[in-house]
Amino acid sequence: NLESKLKQEEWQNILIITSAYHTRRALWTFEDVVGNDVNMGIIASPTGEDTPPPWIWWLSSRGWRLVAGEYVKFVVYWVYY
Repeated sequence: NLESKLKQEEWQNILIITSAYHTRRALWTFEDVVGNDVNMGIIASPTGEDTPPPWIWWLSSRGWRLVAGEYVKFVVYWVYY
């Protein structure tokens, strides 16, 4: 389990790198798992095929699916966690 591994190895800082549209939920998840014992930061990976640019994501059907899907996942996250 991640929480016990971080404590066992006495990690003090962790940097999460993920897709821009996924950063908020990823940080919430890590905060729930790790708690306040570790300092956390988050950064978005460079845009590319799997990460639509923030200023034009809405111009492609893939961007709509990714971002709209993430909003659905926000709701599920809040309901279950």
